[in-house]
Amino acid sequence: MKSYVISIVLIATFILSACAITPEQRAAREEAQRRAARALEINLAEQCDPDVASVMRQIDELKDSSSNMQDMLVAENKKLYELNQRYQEEINKPLFKNCYRMAWENYINQRRLEAAERRADYYEDRIHFWHYHMPPPPRRYYRR
Repeated sequence: MKSYVISIVLIATFILSACAITPEQRAAREEAQRRAARALEINLAEQCDPDVASVMRQIDELKDSSSNMQDMLVAENKKLYELNQRYQEEINKPLFKNCYRMAWENYINQRRLEAAERRADYYEDRIHFWHYHMPPPPRRYYRR
């Protein structure tokens, strides 16, 4: 009986350890998420001003070209500083700020619409599967 319990504990431990991610995998996943978020920022900025997007890409390329900021050459460091200055000037313009805010809201609303459509498709498939028509959701009445 004891060997049965020990084998169950060992199997459970093996399964849990097989599902755990290593620190390298976690770092790679976080880096991929960071890159995806930065690509989204650049895409939204490109909708407003392609020059700002190109500056953002140049900044990322300079940062990625040297693995360590201390190893950067003086010329690269100066170029990065100038690009950052130009980037700050461009994004602080009210027209760009408003455009970027609207592009960001459009992106969020588009994702919400897609999620609502996925939910509607999911429930519509379930209704037809069971040949059952769900009643409409209850209406909320607000006092004025």
